[in-house]
Amino acid sequence: MLRYLLPIAVLATPSSAAPCELAACRCISASALGQSATDLVRARRDRAQRVVLGTVIRLDTLARVAWGSGSDAVSLRPIVAHVQVRRVWRGLLADTMTVMVSTLESHSSCDLTMRQGEAYLIFAARTEGGPLATRQCAGTVEERSAADAIAVLGVGQDSHPREP
Repeated sequence: MLRYLLPIAVLATPSSAAPCELAACRCISASALGQSATDLVRARRDRAQRVVLGTVIRLDTLARVAWGSGSDAVSLRPIVAHVQVRRVWRGLLADTMTVMVSTLESHSSCDLTMRQGEAYLIFAARTEGGPLATRQCAGTVEERSAADAIAVLGVGQDSHPREP
C-alpha cells in the first residue's frame, strides 16, 4: 500500500503512473516495486492513454492555481507543452499533441522540466476527464535517456505514415 502514496508535489498530475518518493523526489525503482525494468516500462505504457516520442515545439504557462487548502496548499504553475509527434506506441496516430505538466512554484525536484526544441519519450494520461498530463515518475524522459524504454516499447508507428 505504501508504494502507491504520492507526495503533494505530484498529486496535481495523473496518479496513474509510478509514484515518487518524498526525499529528493526520486521515482521508485522497478526493483522496489517488485518488477523488472521491462515490466515497469510496460506497466507505464498500459496506464497511459498516449505514449509518444516527440519534440516540444511550444510551451505555454497558464495561470497559477492553488492546490490543497490551508497550510497544506501549494501553488502550481501549469505548463502546456505542444509536441510534434514522431513515433506512437499508444493512442491516436497524430502529428501533434498537447500535454499538461504541472510544476511547483518553488521549483521542486519533483518537477518535470520540458524545454522547447528538446525531444521526449512521453507517457501521458487523463484524470477525471481532464487534459492529457505527464510528470517525472510517469516515465516521461528526454529522448537521449530513453533508449532502454524505447527498446522495451518496440518499433511503434510513424506518426505520419507514408502512402504506399
